[in-house]
Amino acid sequence: MNSSDLIPVLLLMLLGLSLATGATIVLVGLHIVRRGSLPEACRADDSPKPSDGAIKLAPPQPGTWLVVRSRRLRDIQLALRLHNSKPCPCTEALSGGRGVFIAPPADRWTLVTGSGLPEPGEDIDLCFRFLQRVSRCLGTVQYFNVNRLQSHHAWIWCERGRVVRAYAWTGYTAWNQGPETTAERELGLRCLPYSDPTESRFEDDFAAANTEKVSLLAARWGADPVAILDALREPAHGIAGDPWRLD
Repeated sequence: MNSSDLIPVLLLMLLGLSLATGATIVLVGLHIVRRGSLPEACRADDSPKPSDGAIKLAPPQPGTWLVVRSRRLRDIQLALRLHNSKPCPCTEALSGGRGVFIAPPADRWTLVTGSGLPEPGEDIDLCFRFLQRVSRCLGTVQYFNVNRLQSHHAWIWCERGRVVRAYAWTGYTAWNQGPETTAERELGLRCLPYSDPTESRFEDDFAAANTEKVSLLAARWGADPVAILDALREPAHGIAGDPWRLD
């Protein structure tokens, strides 16, 4: 057989192979469809999707908050000297609104937050006077502040107007009073002595490490902010009002 006779034979063989392959693909496809067994990667995701209304997200954790060992909202409201107070949904108040917000009590504790609370980085003396006055009225008051951007942080514990423990870092040690608590030592929190505001004291990144542990300390002191906020997922209302004023 010469080369001119061989070419038509090869072409016929190639055509036959193509037809056989096509027929095989069609038969396999029909078989899969009949059995309803499409490969996982080809199946549409028909799993049920939760509706937007069914998704419940925990409120964001505030940067500044205090907890009071009391369930008497009226007493707390008077101690904070709120005015223009009114009921307010927790989800709205905890999203960063202005003023002061008193959340519904959780167990023995009541959470208070809002931009109307004083911050150590703005006026440490004002912060002291505020907490002393509120504690005289309400007894046990614990205050916490977290600023992750600047690594500023504070934790203060007052009992009936007396400072049991206080530490505030605002780029320097602005407040360090009372003996360190067992919880602080066990968590490895580092508290520097009083220092000049111009001194740079960021050795070993201690400030950032402290900042990440403030919520853990709050929980060890008695009122876990994560647990309190988690309890506020369900629709609930607290009391919101304009910031307090010092005499």
